[in-house]
Amino acid sequence: ITATWRIVVDADCQASTADLSSFKVPTSKAFPEADQPVLLNVSGLALYPRQAQALHRMLEIESGNVAFNEMEHSEHELPGTNVSLVADVERENNLKGGVLADAMGGGKTVTT
Repeated sequence: ITATWRIVVDADCQASTADLSSFKVPTSKAFPEADQPVLLNVSGLALYPRQAQALHRMLEIESGNVAFNEMEHSEHELPGTNVSLVADVERENNLKGGVLADAMGGGKTVTT
């Protein structure tokens, strides 16, 4: 866990200086394709490459092999002043579950 805090003196009382450069919306593009599910092979069907990558990523997440960077950012202005206390906490965690947010018609039903 990494925790930082700072006092910000700002005439506009806008302390928001969070560094979100490390935040990235993850995709499945960096993952290899999973093996085709047996039930699809028996039916003569196959996942598209992007679906097979998403399946591989979901299996890795559920196995606890994908790190997730949790970030918490909090700002508190001291009333009647132009001073704010800003705190940031960050930790790496292996979370299970997630959201498969492909476009409509992208094959989510088959992938999951």
